[in-house]
Amino acid sequence: MSGIGAGKLSPDLLPAVSFLKASGYQDGHAAYSDPIDEQEFIVNEINALERTPDWSSTAVVIAYDDSDGWYDHAFSGITNPSQSVADALTGTGACGKTQGANRPLAGEMGRCGFGPRLPLLVISPWARSNFVDHTRTNQASILRFIENNWDLGRIDGSFDSVSHSLNHMFNFGNGHGNNKVLLLDPATGQPLA
Repeated sequence: MSGIGAGKLSPDLLPAVSFLKASGYQDGHAAYSDPIDEQEFIVNEINALERTPDWSSTAVVIAYDDSDGWYDHAFSGITNPSQSVADALTGTGACGKTQGANRPLAGEMGRCGFGPRLPLLVISPWARSNFVDHTRTNQASILRFIENNWDLGRIDGSFDSVSHSLNHMFNFGNGHGNNKVLLLDPATGQPLA
């Protein structure tokens, strides 16, 4: 599904989990996606969700891939030791040591560690306000959040089993979220009157 669009969202057809991907010109990739087009996509989707009765129990996670984007870089360490031709971090064909307890996840090689840090945003009535989480997360953290929310268990051989949770980004302790709706202008990003 590429998007739900402003005013086109049928509240009786919303699944429990959806993955949306913007069209190329709106997807935030450096060099061919304009930031205003990306903003319009995100704002239109969030505005449409906020207009549904399900908004009070909705969480939107905005994640980016390693898109040749212009994000900062900090070494994240070795998350999955590996020794293959794809590796060269700690030597030719090596990324850490693969002995003893340091065995590659599911025996898979070539999945050594993370690349550049990327933005990950949570928009929800349950999201912490004005909060920056310094927990190292990855795209499998989103899967882990879904698995935890619906008690689904882990996927064998997936990074969801070793990824950090997104729970720090939420405030579930007060028993109710902040259901205030904040609609934005897709072109300017400013709140609508």
